Amino acid sequence: EFSSVKVQFALVAGRLDVSNFEAATLGGSLAGRVLIDAGTAANPALQVRVNGNGLDLGAILTSFGLPREVRGGKTELAVDLAMRGTSPHAWASSATGNVRLVVGRATLVNTKIDLSSSLDQLTGAFNPFRERDPATELICAVVRMPFANGIARVDRSVGAETNKLGVLASGIGSYGDQVSAAAEDTRTFWRATEDGAASARAALD
Repeated sequence: EFSSVKVQFALVAGRLDVSNFEAATLGGSLAGRVLIDAGTAANPALQVRVNGNGLDLGAILTSFGLPREVRGGKTELAVDLAMRGTSPHAWASSATGNVRLVVGRATLVNTKIDLSSSLDQLTGAFNPFRERDPATELICAVVRMPFANGIARVDRSVGAETNKLGVLASGIGSYGDQVSAAAEDTRTFWRATEDGAASARAALD
């Protein structure tokens, strides 16, 4: 849901320029710019620049169908992507740019969790004792993903630090074929390494 929406836009010769938009959502705010150039109707260009401030991690998870009791976890988001096409599949296949997500200190309650869910499998990398611990204490998490034509090549720029350990991840994620079926086959393969000295903050370097 969005509230306090403000939009400025202009449409000229098949070019829609949303020069500024602001909205309150997910416990925080989003602001940015969207440019759609349909000069080439068969392959229009789409540019998206969005910044999110003070977003609520629990609300974000719920919006993706992954409800979880979360305390804290204020989240900052920065998206700068250029895409082409007329469908989500085409946009994901051509996405080029950067996505950055930073999550602050949070408590993820471990009771009534679904051990088969993708979220819990990810949480398990940060806290292998989640079935025993009442909560996972997240100190910080950082996701920085550079995209080139729908492929994200990550070199230790995805990480998280809990009160138990730190995790950094490297790998390649392809998002062109599963936008509408991400839950079935994300085609993302991470090689995560546990390192007690690793810090998610290293992902910012």
